[in-house]
Amino acid sequence: KGLEEVQKETREGLIAGIASFEKAIEADEQFAHPYAFMAISYYFLDLFMVDKSHVEDINTFADKAILLDPDLDESLIGKALYYMQTKQHELAIQFFQKVLDRRPGLGWVHNLLSTIYSLYLLDTEQYLRHTMHGIQYAVAGQDSGTTSMAFLHLGNALVLNGFLAEAEPYLEKSLSYNPDNLYSGTLL
Repeated sequence: KGLEEVQKETREGLIAGIASFEKAIEADEQFAHPYAFMAISYYFLDLFMVDKSHVEDINTFADKAILLDPDLDESLIGKALYYMQTKQHELAIQFFQKVLDRRPGLGWVHNLLSTIYSLYLLDTEQYLRHTMHGIQYAVAGQDSGTTSMAFLHLGNALVLNGFLAEAEPYLEKSLSYNPDNLYSGTLL
């Protein structure tokens, strides 16, 4: 139920998802998944906020998830998101890479790595690599939100390299997968 709420990709959905994860923890304190999903949800709840009020929540819930199940991909993703939030990008990459070593087809993890390589570590080769993987896996998995972000990253990579006309079709594709993607619309 919590995942269903979170996948609405709205602030309200994140808050409702967190409430469901809290109920799951009340029912079984040894179940790692809800802790991991809370860490992930808190990251996205804080993502575009100037004042990050959930940094310690992200860390606490990710650590609890890792303690309960150190091999759970979502536990590692939660910890990686904590490192993204605290601008420890090299550590975030290490945790994301552990996940991709086991499950290379997670398009949204490639999108998160694209963000790191485009905004923080400025590695155009890695940016393009993860952008292309993000598109490949998101389209194959028919995940419209992830696909929209993957096409946004590709369009942005082309814009950053001076290929404005070539970027436009990918930004339009991004909007076709998610018409509410504000970032794609602002680049057009």
